[in-house]
Amino acid sequence: LFPYTTLFRSFSEQHLATLGYPSLSHLMHPTVAFPDISFLDSPADVKRKLKGVFCAEGEVEGNGVLSIVRHLLVPIGALFVEQGRAADRVWADEESAIITIKGDPKFGGATVHYGSADELDKAFAAKEVHPGDLKTAVTNALIALLAPLQADLEKDAEFAKITAEAYPVVVKVAKVKGGKKPSPEQEQQIGRAHV
Repeated sequence: LFPYTTLFRSFSEQHLATLGYPSLSHLMHPTVAFPDISFLDSPADVKRKLKGVFCAEGEVEGNGVLSIVRHLLVPIGALFVEQGRAADRVWADEESAIITIKGDPKFGGATVHYGSADELDKAFAAKEVHPGDLKTAVTNALIALLAPLQADLEKDAEFAKITAEAYPVVVKVAKVKGGKKPSPEQEQQIGRAHV
């Protein structure tokens, strides 16, 4: 089971509405293997985490990237369309598309618009979509989804305080000359120097 389903639902139900967003808790599917992506992840973190997600060429079953499209991007995209915000779906260049995959022109890749998750699955199974191109499209979509939420959260002083308490700055302790562990007094001095 996806370990953050409860956390996502709780956060969604309690906080997104206060920021003017609808609750998205109904979009979480507990058996989908999403990568551990946080609302606070930087674009570099999202890229790094998606790089490690299973996405073997031609394999649809158990493909975490296709699951993100089916269980996250498609429902959120539909919600945007219902709200008259179809243009906010930066991952779909056409209104009728659920996702646009831009193949790398260096390798003869083309830009293709997919109208359904089933259509994308079929093209991926036929190896018409390269895993790297799919990962790039999904990475860019997730970064685009997180950006406005992160911008709103950065403006919220209470959220900043809670984040600082929940994720304190970790200070790495440098070794003292001679390779010995520092004494508690030296650790405090090192910690103060790095803060």
